[in-house]
Amino acid sequence: MVREQVCWYPPPSGEKRFARVRVLPRVPFLVGGLGFVTGILSLVLWKAKSFPPWLVPVFAVVWLVAFAWVLAQVVAFLAGLGGMEAPFGVLWAGACLPAFLFLLLPTRIWAPVAAVLAWLLVLLGFADTLYLRFFGSIVPLLAWRGAGQLRQVWESVRSLTQPQDGWFVVLAVLALFPWFWPRWEERCSRVGRTLRRATLALALGVISGFLWVPLRTFLVGPEFGKVFSYAMRMRELGLWGVHLLDAAKTVMETFGPSLSQEEKKQIHEFFAQRAKATPLTGPAFGRFSGYNLVLLQVESLQNFVVGLEVAGQEVTPFLNSLPRRGLYFSWVFDQTNQGRSSDGEFIALNSQHALAAGAVAFRRAGNHFMALPQVLRSRGYSTLSAHAFERGFWNRAVLHPAYGFERSFFKRELGPGEVIGWGLADGVFLQRALPLLRAARQPFFAFLITLGLHHPFDQFPEGRKSLELPNLGNPALANYLQAMRYVDGSISRFFDELARSGLAEGTVLALYGDHEAGFPPQAPLADLLHIQWSPQQLMALRRVPFFIITPDAALAGEVDEVGGQVDIAPTLLHLLGVPRPFWFVGRPLIPGRQAFAALPDGSGANNELLWVETSQACADRHSLQTRPASLCEPLRQAVAAELAASRAVVEHDLLPEMAAP
Repeated sequence: MVREQVCWYPPPSGEKRFARVRVLPRVPFLVGGLGFVTGILSLVLWKAKSFPPWLVPVFAVVWLVAFAWVLAQVVAFLAGLGGMEAPFGVLWAGACLPAFLFLLLPTRIWAPVAAVLAWLLVLLGFADTLYLRFFGSIVPLLAWRGAGQLRQVWESVRSLTQPQDGWFVVLAVLALFPWFWPRWEERCSRVGRTLRRATLALALGVISGFLWVPLRTFLVGPEFGKVFSYAMRMRELGLWGVHLLDAAKTVMETFGPSLSQEEKKQIHEFFAQRAKATPLTGPAFGRFSGYNLVLLQVESLQNFVVGLEVAGQEVTPFLNSLPRRGLYFSWVFDQTNQGRSSDGEFIALNSQHALAAGAVAFRRAGNHFMALPQVLRSRGYSTLSAHAFERGFWNRAVLHPAYGFERSFFKRELGPGEVIGWGLADGVFLQRALPLLRAARQPFFAFLITLGLHHPFDQFPEGRKSLELPNLGNPALANYLQAMRYVDGSISRFFDELARSGLAEGTVLALYGDHEAGFPPQAPLADLLHIQWSPQQLMALRRVPFFIITPDAALAGEVDEVGGQVDIAPTLLHLLGVPRPFWFVGRPLIPGRQAFAALPDGSGANNELLWVETSQACADRHSLQTRPASLCEPLRQAVAAELAASRAVVEHDLLPEMAAP
C-alpha cells in the first residue's frame, strides 16, 4: 500500500511483522463531548446577566437533538454493531424526532421537558442495547406489553449487562442538567410565538426530510412485507429511525385495512396446495391410534449436546440412548423469534410460524386458535398442561385454555419444592406431573414445560453438578452442560416411572427443545465443538432435538429429514392416525418427504441446501461448503411464501374462515 512514494506497509518478505496499534474507543469521546457541550451551555445560562429571551428554548432544542444523536451512537457501539452506516443527514434527522414534542408545549417548560425526554431516551437506549445483544433487534413497540414480566427475567437482564454500560449512567446524569436551567417566560405577542414555532417546525421538518424519504420507501414499497432484521435496518435508518419504522408498522398492522378477498384467496390456495403435497397416510400412520400422548418441551435444549462428550463424559447419556428405542429427528430447526419459549410452544402446538416482531402470546392472545390440544379434544382426548412457574408468565393462563387445554397446572397448583432457576427443579416438576397423568381420563394429551435450563445459566447449584469439567473458559457454558446432565437424568427417571406405572405401554412420549441456548458460535463453544465460525455453521447450530418414543421398539433410529418445529404437531397426529388439519403449515416428518424448514429471518433449509438470508449465503447441508446463491433461490422463495402465508393467518386471525366448511 503506497501513496505518492510514502510506504505504509513494506512489501511481503516472508517474515512476520508486528506493529503496535493504539485503538481508542469512540464512546468516551462521544459522551465526553456531549458533557463538555452540556457544561458550556449550562454555564452560559447560569452565569449570563442578560441573554436574548429566545436563548433558553433554542439551547433546549439544540441540546436535545445532540443528546439523541450521541445516545444513538453509544447504543450502536455498546451493542456491538460498530458505527452507523446511515447517511449523516439521516442520523441527525432521527435525532430531531424527539424535539417535535416541543411544538405542543409552552416555551417556558422546554428546558425541563428536554431533561425528562433525555432521561427517557437513556432508559430506552439501555433497553435497546440489551435487546440487541440477546435478540439482535431493538425493543419493538409491542414488546412493551410484556414489560410487567421484567421482574421475572431480571437475572437474564443482569447477565446481559456489561461494565461499559456505565456510560448510560453518565448520560442519565447529563440528562438532568437542563432541568436546572433558568425558566423563560414568553412575553412576545401571539404572532411572535406562532412565528417561532413555525420556524422550529420548518427547521425540524427540513432536517427530518432526510429520514422520511427512506422511511417511506420501507413502508409503502416492497420492503414492507419482507422479513428483515431491525439491527440491519439500524445501519440504514439509525436507531431513532428504526423505532419510528417499528411504530409506523405497528400502527399500520393494528389499525390498517384487513386483507382483501384476493389476498385471502391466495392464502387459502397456498394451504390447499400444501395439503395436496402432503400424504395423508404412510407406513406409520395410525399405528398408535387411541394412545395417550405426552409432549415434553425442554427449556433451551439444543441439538449439539446430544452425543456430546467432554473429558470422556457423556453430557446426555439418556438422550443419547433414545435413538435405539425411538425416533430421533436430528435436523429440526429452532423456528422461534422474539417470543422465545412462548414461540416454541406456539409453533409446536399450532403448526404456525412465529411473528416477525413481538410474541403471539401478547400480540394475538385474542385469536381463535385451533391447536393440537383442540384437535385431539375433538377426537375424545382429555387435555392438560403443566408448567412450574407463574401462570401469567408469557400469558399462559390465557393462552393454554385458548389452545384447547381443559386443565392447566402452574406454580400454585404444583406446590413448593426445590427450586433451580425460576421455578421447580425439573426433577421435582416431572415427579409432580406423574400423579396428574395417572389421574387423567384416557386417552389424554399432556403438555409439560420444563424451566430449569433458562438463560443465563449462572446459578446452577453446586450440589446438582455431576460432570467433572475442565476449564471451558465460560462459566455459563459449563453450568449449561451441568444443567443438561441434570435434566437428562430427570427425564430418564420420568420415563422409568411412566413404565413402572404401566402408562408407557399405551402412551406415545415425545420431547423437543423450545429454542437454542443463546451461546454465540465463538470460543469457547467453537473450541468445545471443534467448529469454525461461518454463517452456515451458525445456522446449522440452530437445531433442537425432537424425539418420539413409542411402545413399538422397532420404530427407532435417527431420521435425517430436515424439518422445523411447525412439523412437530403434524408428525404426532400422523402416528395417532389423525389427519393433518388443513390449516397446519407443517407436515409430518416422513422420510423422503422432500420438504424444507423456514426460519423467522427468511433463512431456510432442505435436504440438500442451507440458505442464510442475513449473509445471502448458500451452502451444502452436510459439508457446509458454499454453493452458488442461484441454487438456493427456489428454496428462498418457498421460505418467503410459507412465512408470509402463515403470518397472515396469525396476524389476521384467519383460522375461523379457513376451518369453516
